[in-house]
Amino acid sequence: MKLKVNRGVTLIEVLTTITISGILFAIIGTIIGTFNTSYERSKAIRESDAEIQYIENAISVCVEYANTNGYELSIKDNESENTIGLYSKIDNEETRQFEYNNQTNDLFFSFSNTSRELKYIKSIDIEVKKSIDVNKKVGIILKVITIENVEKQSYFNVINLI
Repeated sequence: MKLKVNRGVTLIEVLTTITISGILFAIIGTIIGTFNTSYERSKAIRESDAEIQYIENAISVCVEYANTNGYELSIKDNESENTIGLYSKIDNEETRQFEYNNQTNDLFFSFSNTSRELKYIKSIDIEVKKSIDVNKKVGIILKVITIENVEKQSYFNVINLI
C-alpha cells in the first residue's frame, strides 16, 4: 500500500479562498454602511422633530401667557438683523418673548431665559392669520423648514394680536 504525501494547499485553493473572503467582506461592508447611513438619517429626523416641538412649545407658552394675562402680542420681522420674533406689549412697553435669528440659527426664549442653537432647522417664519369675515388678526402661523427641506406649519390662536 502506497501512502500519499500531503504537502499543503495549492495556489488555486489559496486564491479561491481569498476571492470568496473578499466578496463576503465587501457584502458585509455594504450592509454595515447602509445601516449606518439609515441610522444617521433617522437620528437627524428625530432631532429635527424635537427642535420643532421645542419651538412650538416656546411659542405656545408665549401665546398662552399673553392670552391669560390680556397682553398684546406682536410679530417683528427685522430684516437688517435677520431676526423674527414675538413681543408682548405690557403698559406700552415691549418685551421680547421669542426671537429667532436666521443668520446664526439661534433661538431665544424669554421664559426660560435661554438661547439655543438649532442644528436641524433651516428657517422659521411667523405670519399673522386674519379672519375671513373681518380683516381682524386672530392668530399666528408658524412655518418651520428643516435642513431636509421638510416644512411643518402650526397655528396658534391669539386673543390680542397687534
